[in-house]
Amino acid sequence: MTSLRQIPSIVSMWKLAETWALMVPLLFLALHGQPWFLGPNDNYPSEAGDNSALVVTPATAPAQALKLGVLVFMVVISIRRPRSLIYQCNHNRLLVFLGLLAIASAAWSQDPVRTIEFSSILVVNMLFAFYLVERFRPDQQIDLFIILGWIALVASFLMVAFYPAHGIDYKEGQTSPWEGIFLHKNDCAVVMCFLASGWFFRSARHVLRLVGIVYVLLVAVLLVMTESRTGWILAASLLIYLLSIETVVRFKFKDRVFILCLLALASTLLIAALATHSSEFFVLIGKDPTATGRTQIWAAVFNSIMKRPLLGFGYHAFFTAVAGESSNVTLALRTVMFHSQSGFLDVWLELGAVGLGLLLLTIAQALKNAAVCLKEDASPSVKWYLGIVLMTIVVNLDERTLMHPNFLEWVMYMVGCSGLAEAARRVRKSRGEQSSRPKADGRPSAAETGRLVARY
Repeated sequence: MTSLRQIPSIVSMWKLAETWALMVPLLFLALHGQPWFLGPNDNYPSEAGDNSALVVTPATAPAQALKLGVLVFMVVISIRRPRSLIYQCNHNRLLVFLGLLAIASAAWSQDPVRTIEFSSILVVNMLFAFYLVERFRPDQQIDLFIILGWIALVASFLMVAFYPAHGIDYKEGQTSPWEGIFLHKNDCAVVMCFLASGWFFRSARHVLRLVGIVYVLLVAVLLVMTESRTGWILAASLLIYLLSIETVVRFKFKDRVFILCLLALASTLLIAALATHSSEFFVLIGKDPTATGRTQIWAAVFNSIMKRPLLGFGYHAFFTAVAGESSNVTLALRTVMFHSQSGFLDVWLELGAVGLGLLLLTIAQALKNAAVCLKEDASPSVKWYLGIVLMTIVVNLDERTLMHPNFLEWVMYMVGCSGLAEAARRVRKSRGEQSSRPKADGRPSAAETGRLVARY
């Protein structure tokens, strides 16, 4: 039987039955676990009508049945290769610890049942991400998400053309931003940015290159029509990253370190400037000085964080409409909130400084692995993985995808972290093999000399 890792091109990926089978859970994740045609979004209790994520009513029964079916499929397909799964868990321990912490937080959660339900889904998503990394080569992973991107793109244009009541948001007043097949314009813009990123790191020739150009142009049109400032900032960040990484890899390693330090310094200064002149920046991109109320939300949420700064209020258990501590946020803002408009603040709210620290460690580890890879292996897949990690950081400054159950962006982040870890292990292994080889003049290498000294 031919291994999937031996299949050479995107054309072959289109022909695989497994590719199309995977489109079902991947599209489900792209829609954030709530297809528009199945009613209210059960990620938010006020819309589902109950604090329990899996409560079944006549209105939510179809959505719950679909969710359960997709989750079972993810579990079954992930555990088919138990050794590979254990291998991935062993080499991505920080991500595993995050999942275990989410489950353990039921012990101090405001809503233990809700925490257990959603943390279980989070673990299933993690196992599915590990399956994708273990099952497919890096270039095939890119191809998989490109195919998903095409499906989401075409479906979104069809939705706008033939079912504008959902494809276009008419609640915005003077403007009518596109939503496509997604529940919100920001969801549409962010997901399509993540999916489109793969084309920039995929080698293609002739017809496929032309297809890629058409694809990116259509995604750009969709992004413009969403009128999502978050999506525009994310797209601009992706383009800046593309220009930066292609410039950096052209230099020798010593020069790369210097340039990366300059870029890091420039990024820090830019963030500091935006933080001190946030009002002017928001006005510049067409928002009010509070970023559509985000700064007020952050201030109200921070007061709640300080009440349980270490362990938080339990995974996915803080924003429960007018119940628990979230009622204070609701009273302060005079509106019901379902997240804090920042992925980092949400993780701090739910899992405290412990959870936020673990999350930041996953980012630091991913960046460290990327540095190891870029030193010797500036492959397109490594650049793509790093791009996913950086896009995740950017988008979670004013939206949430981090540790959100049934979110494609979180699954792609885990794929990026796991892929970078795997690539870094290969580089270190190759470096170790080279250091153990005898030198050309017949003298033993430093590693071989060390072993001889230890022996005698």
